[in-house]
Amino acid sequence: MVKHAVQVPTPDAANDRIEGWPPSGLAGAVTEIVVRLEIDDTALRLVRAIEYAGAPVTEIEAWRLECENDSRTADSYEALSSKQEFFSYWSVGVQVFGREWLNRTTIGMIDAFIEERDEERERLAGEAEKERLRQEDARVAETRIAAYFREKKGNFLLELERGSIKAKPIWSIAFEESWERDRFWDWLAWQADRFEEFADFMRDGCKLELERKLLREMLVTEQAVKKQGLGSGGRRPLRFWRGEL
Repeated sequence: MVKHAVQVPTPDAANDRIEGWPPSGLAGAVTEIVVRLEIDDTALRLVRAIEYAGAPVTEIEAWRLECENDSRTADSYEALSSKQEFFSYWSVGVQVFGREWLNRTTIGMIDAFIEERDEERERLAGEAEKERLRQEDARVAETRIAAYFREKKGNFLLELERGSIKAKPIWSIAFEESWERDRFWDWLAWQADRFEEFADFMRDGCKLELERKLLREMLVTEQAVKKQGLGSGGRRPLRFWRGEL
């Protein structure tokens, strides 16, 4: 809504012309010309009014735009409400150039506004989805169990850790030779979907029990792979194994 204060005669002088208006006794009261945009069912109205002390005195409908449905009406109102600096110009111009002139003027604005708004909404929705995925990835990273190779005091370690690589290992196994660790990893790498199972085992079991259990499974797998002729032989019979028997 746009308001313009206008100077009017003193109440006594005004009463000589228009009986009862403006009312007397309102200190500091001003008369304003108001141009506002309203929704009337599925139409928009540009209204030009005179207000005194905030109270309506008289008004006219300067322009009316019929819309096809409530959605279009709401979109049009949102679009034109962002152009309040033009309200006074439109309310006068429509009297000179006719309503069709203002129809053409505003329809282009409305369509452009809707297109830009929808593109911005899509952009924001895309950014929100990216952020959601980022947070989901971060959450998964904090809870995912991964395997890490380390060396400590001449031993070659394979450790299972949850989240950060600085986290305390859930479980670890040490080998005297690097090829032994690699041999074990040739099997364990295909058991990643069981890491949570191993973590559950460690809640009640002990490190050595899990070590024995996994080494036994590895040896059984190696024997089965050899029998089927799928292994590579040598120190690392599962080196080229693809996790299937």
